[in-house]
Parts: sequence; C-alpha cells; structure tokens
Amino acid sequence: MNRTRLRVWEWGAPARPNVLFLHGGFDHGRMYDDLAPRVAALGYDATAIDSRGHGDSGRLASGTTWQTHVLDLALLARELGAPIGIVAHSMGGGQALSLAGAFPELVRWVVNIDGLGPPEEARVARLVHHLVDQRPQ
Repeated sequence: MNRTRLRVWEWGAPARPNVLFLHGGFDHGRMYDDLAPRVAALGYDATAIDSRGHGDSGRLASGTTWQTHVLDLALLARELGAPIGIVAHSMGGGQALSLAGAFPELVRWVVNIDGLGPPEEARVARLVHHLVDQRPQ
C-alpha cells in the first residue's frame, strides 16, 4: 500500500562508512557521478539516491509529501548502516536537515549545499500545532 521503488547509485564498498548523496528538486542522483566516486576513493561507501518521483525512482498516484521523503531517507539510512554522513543540495539539503532533526541517531554529519527547507505551509502548520499544544491551561 502506497509503496514505491527508489533507485540508488553506489560507489565503494558496503563495509565502509556510508555517505549518502541527496539531489535537489527536479534532479536525480546521477548529478553526483563526478563527486561520489572521489569520496568513495577516500575510503567511504558512497550512495546517491533518485528521490521519490525523480529520476528512475517510482512515482505515486497519491502524491508525495516532505514527510514521505524524510521517511524514505530514514529507512534507507537504516539499510545502509546508520549513522551515515550526508552530502546534499537544495531540496536534498532540507531533507537531510529534516532527517537529522527527526532521527538524529541515523545521521553522523551533514554537508548542506544551498539547502532548501519544507514548503512554508508545512512550517506554518507545524508551528500552529505546536502553539496549540503548548497553550497554558
């Protein structure tokens, strides 16, 4: 139910510490074809992902949300052997920070290149819920 397949690109050896590469919106994991092999040559296992609805990864007829992207990343980080390092650009940078905030045990460090956060309506809705929950009784 509401599942999809994610395409990953790998360089290095799985026994090494993993660095996950996250792309920006309307892009795909192959944007790291030059950088990821260089990082793998430094002794890491490098993995780039085509995020849900991007590149060769599946799409969902029901759509997607910021939270589904973050949950995809949490499941992938566990599969890769968390905690992991993350190099991320734009939308991927925002998702990396969301992952680190929601699941800090999965993330060792983040390099955020021009990161972009969730849409404003998601931030405002979360703030409103927080303020409602924190009202004095």
